[in-house]
Amino acid sequence: MSPDETASAGLIDRLALGLALFGGAVLLALVGLSALSILGRSLAGLPFLAGLGLGPVPGDFELVEVGTAVAVSSFLPICERRGGHLAVEIVTLKAGPRLTALIVLVSRLLMALAAAVLGTMLAEGMVERFSTGESTMILALPSWVGYALSLPGIALFSVAAAAGALAAGRDLLAPGARP
Repeated sequence: MSPDETASAGLIDRLALGLALFGGAVLLALVGLSALSILGRSLAGLPFLAGLGLGPVPGDFELVEVGTAVAVSSFLPICERRGGHLAVEIVTLKAGPRLTALIVLVSRLLMALAAAVLGTMLAEGMVERFSTGESTMILALPSWVGYALSLPGIALFSVAAAAGALAAGRDLLAPGARP
């Protein structure tokens, strides 16, 4: 691997880690929001606390929906970089190193294609939601915001998948991949 490739891989890894930490923080915030909403709903039913304005957090499910999408998209790049996606090894158990490298290359290319399609569809959905002015029912949060907040994770996922495919291609061509 050339120094430029090493630097690029390091940058992708650092960005993926940063996004994963961000996604984790979003999930923790969602847990707190849900707990607060459940507590408010429970306390609102107590007669001696009536009239205090206690209740569930308005729009909690809308925020959880958007936050979950953002968190999941934030985890995809690091999952791809660390090889955390599902792998079915029954085919490669008895395969030689060259066939295994070829299977890995094909699977990484398919993942890169899927990530690119997902990113394209997400961007198109965001533009469509923006143009229609669609919003959530309770908070009137513009629907495109969830799409926009998920795009960085999906974009980095696409880059990470493409980098993985390039690395798999390099591995296939490496002398050690021959039987």
